[in-house]
Amino acid sequence: MSQSQDIIKGFVKENIGKAQEWQKKNFDKRQQSKQSFKVGSISVLVRNTRKDARRGGKLENSWLGPYGVKAVNEKGLYTHINSSTGLPLKKKFNPFYLKNFTQELAASIISTNTPDEEKSNPVIVKLLCSIIQHYDGHSSELME
Repeated sequence: MSQSQDIIKGFVKENIGKAQEWQKKNFDKRQQSKQSFKVGSISVLVRNTRKDARRGGKLENSWLGPYGVKAVNEKGLYTHINSSTGLPLKKKFNPFYLKNFTQELAASIISTNTPDEEKSNPVIVKLLCSIIQHYDGHSSELME
């Protein structure tokens, strides 16, 4: 009786070990960030999660920023600094809620809002980038 229980315990222990390895592999694969952001770069947009929980607000910005990356902690959360004031933000962000900010992104924003002759003007693209960096994506300040 005890010999058969020992054999069964061995099989169970082996199966549990295999299942745990498989679960860890799949968990780690899901949790890995697809993007990494360099510490010191000032080209990160943060998703406006406040917009998700509200009704309406269709005209509210989907992304806030650009912000600078100050540090990354051991759990992979990013600490950001406000690019205009240099002060750190209170909240830390998961890389899932971050996106790189590039001049191509600024150009795509312009192309949806301007006539055809102004779409490819690099001066307008640089101007928009500087405006966004100055106001940090807060549309209420832009409208005043």
